[in-house]
Amino acid sequence: MARRKVGKRTEVKVDFASYSYLLNGIAGIGKTTLACEVGMKLYGKDGFMLLTIGQEPKPDHIGGIIADRAKDWTELDEMIEDLVTYRHEDYKDLRLILVDSTDELFRLGEEETVLQFNSTVAVDKRVKSIKQAYGGFQGGENKNVDLVVNTIFKLREAGYGILFIGHTKQKNKKDIMTDVEFEQLTSNLEAKYYNAIKDKVNIVGCGYIEREMNDIETVKDAFSKKDKTVGRVASERRVIVFRDEEYAIDVKSHFEEIEPKIDFNTDSFIDAIMSAIKKQHQKFHGESTQEELDAIKVKQEEEIVAEIAEEPVEVEVQDEVCEEVEDANKVDVEKNKELIKTITTHYKVATPEQKAKVKATLKAAGSSKFDPNLPTKVFNDLMNLFK
Repeated sequence: MARRKVGKRTEVKVDFASYSYLLNGIAGIGKTTLACEVGMKLYGKDGFMLLTIGQEPKPDHIGGIIADRAKDWTELDEMIEDLVTYRHEDYKDLRLILVDSTDELFRLGEEETVLQFNSTVAVDKRVKSIKQAYGGFQGGENKNVDLVVNTIFKLREAGYGILFIGHTKQKNKKDIMTDVEFEQLTSNLEAKYYNAIKDKVNIVGCGYIEREMNDIETVKDAFSKKDKTVGRVASERRVIVFRDEEYAIDVKSHFEEIEPKIDFNTDSFIDAIMSAIKKQHQKFHGESTQEELDAIKVKQEEEIVAEIAEEPVEVEVQDEVCEEVEDANKVDVEKNKELIKTITTHYKVATPEQKAKVKATLKAAGSSKFDPNLPTKVFNDLMNLFK
């Protein structure tokens, strides 16, 4: 009997965390709070984590959640490696990761991209901005896209759901077919960066304040002397849009029956997405009761765990060997701390290949960070990588 080696029959996933999301919104509308409330309601206080990036404000206004902050790219990279490496040990209860925010994610990526470029060229060829790196003409920006996508979506490959949080601005866009410009509420990121995230998530929502205006009239501006339209705000409400037939709001959904517009609150957000997922499953697999859907969800989670567990772990073999002969298990904490200071300085300007070897060495030693309690031989090996 023939055995198929390639191809598996698909089934619509029924769990919220099986998908990736991007929630854009104007400043102060409550994106971070809503995202945390979604995580709490769906997975409990230990089932989600808020990862604050760069200069994004820490969540000091939200209590009782698991949160961390990556101040620079090195910290972010180390956190993601830890989350991936110990997925089924330290983080087995973690289902959803909130990334706040996309603009800081790409800003740190730009800094790292410039550092990586400068580490490969002579001193007089070093650059200060992303636009000068890798030959210019979007070369630096393209490298940044690769860096960010290849790093952050490791979380998706490890089985975490991701909810990105971003900011908005009004932009003039041009239709590629008609060459006609139009206004759109979209991400504040450069188009290249925004599309890098938008193209890889399943749902993009946009939060804004919808206002009803009364007493609308046309008057002359006192300064410009041009006509302008003014009115009085009769009412306003916070909303989230997932589909916009007029294309005035830049959103996206893989679920054709998702509610186009909802009130900006946690229950409405969860209901809209879970309802869309249920309808999608029904479309392809027929009617199912809630009990049957719950059983399917458990089965799918077990399949994801089994699939990840089967993936081989690659560990690079280190060619460099420390010249100092010592007991492989000897630990000198004070010496380690001094070595860590030097290694950290080298690591910030290291090449991608050197960084990969550093991570492989730490991984082989059973760690994902510079832990001074590791054997001193580990840090001597790391020092040799930069010689």
